[in-house]
Amino acid sequence: MNIRQLRLTDVSGKVLLRQTVQGYQQTLAVGMISRGIYLLAVDTDTGTTVQKVFIK
Repeated sequence: MNIRQLRLTDVSGKVLLRQTVQGYQQTLAVGMISRGIYLLAVDTDTGTTVQKVFIK
């Protein structure tokens, strides 16, 4: 399962980070993002998965 794109959005749906990638593993730099709850969408060859993430 190849990762194609990562999107980090706030709870209102505003896209804060969008990163196009190729491969199976990716690191997303979130140092400039404020603490809080966000949604991480991971687009792959087989579809999209959305996970709630906490940035401390």
